[in-house]
Amino acid sequence: MTLYGYELLAGYVSDVRAGQTDKIIAVAFVLIAFFSPVATMWVREPLRSGAQFLLTFPACYFLGIMTFFAKPLYGGMLALSCWAVLLKLSSDTLWASFRARKRRTS
Repeated sequence: MTLYGYELLAGYVSDVRAGQTDKIIAVAFVLIAFFSPVATMWVREPLRSGAQFLLTFPACYFLGIMTFFAKPLYGGMLALSCWAVLLKLSSDTLWASFRARKRRTS
């Protein structure tokens, strides 16, 4: 079993084309887990951090299942670690934005 985003996406998309519509959810999870950080790069702060904060939870759910389903995969653990760092950074950015907005209104 591989945990390469593009291979998973290609496999799920070919399954959907073959008529397995239940794989549409898997396509969404792969897009969120592997490609959403790149997609949010062009969004301004704090909206970017909010989107990354919210997308962390489905991404980590999917990656956790894929990583620890049979035997732990190192690439999946690395991806989970990257999402953990992204969650910390987005939380810090959102908190700083909240505090700055609160100071401006006081």
